[in-house]
Amino acid sequence: MDQIWRNLPPITKSWCVSIATTSALMSTNRFKLMNLIFLPDKAFSNQTWRLITSFCTFDELSMQLLFELFLVSDSCGKVEESFSTNPALIPERIIDNFNDNQREVLNVYIERNRAIDFLYYFVQLGVSIIIGASLIHYKLGLTIASLGAVMCRVLIYIDAQNSPDELINIMGFFTFKKAYYPWIEAILTISLKGGLDEEFSNFVNGTYIIPRSLMVWFYLLIFTVGHFWWSTRDLLLPAVHHYDNNERRRKLKRQALNKSGVYKIDVVKEVLSWLLLPPWYWFILREIKNRRN
Repeated sequence: MDQIWRNLPPITKSWCVSIATTSALMSTNRFKLMNLIFLPDKAFSNQTWRLITSFCTFDELSMQLLFELFLVSDSCGKVEESFSTNPALIPERIIDNFNDNQREVLNVYIERNRAIDFLYYFVQLGVSIIIGASLIHYKLGLTIASLGAVMCRVLIYIDAQNSPDELINIMGFFTFKKAYYPWIEAILTISLKGGLDEEFSNFVNGTYIIPRSLMVWFYLLIFTVGHFWWSTRDLLLPAVHHYDNNERRRKLKRQALNKSGVYKIDVVKEVLSWLLLPPWYWFILREIKNRRN
């Protein structure tokens, strides 16, 4: 256990500490659960701390909390360990003017900033979850109180997409690919809580089409946020708007376009750069650009 704790990356470790500390304070009656969870009407008025504490509030000290801490450390830890700002996020109009020395300096910055870059990504996920949970509350009257549980499972989804072929064994009886794990968990949880049969029955009877079960919307929020950020950062950017690492091919392409009087700009990639690239990189890029050999 000590070895696992020491190997946790910094953001994951900080989140685990905040969860354990919050649970300990609730168990000793220093804090009350109802003062920490996400209640939009209060969070957006005079109790803004709920926007943060709801990500650290799970349960009092219990076996369930230990299980949640395991999920947090495993999912968040794996995503953080593999996380690195993709150089493809930097617009070609900027990076094409860099020499080898400047590119090496940029790579050093990217490696050095891995922890804070992941924190920025973590905050982006959190803001998306807050927006989604608020819409569900105000449009459907359903309140998702523990945003930390949502964040944990969003990271599980992202980790499953990053390594879909990795095998998972459940209690020595069932083995399946990690890509299926989020969906299996969702189906089992909703079924055990009695929401799936009721929703299906109401749909068949035509009582209503929009689901009313809180657990259904809990997992819909998870899959929506998780798939948006995974597909945007890890699928769309590398697969569609990737950066050509062949400098000679890029140079010939630029020369051909300039000769034809064509100025080409990838609008989607520009939008992705502003959305995904941590803001401090714009200052770093300016500094590198002004640097002389």
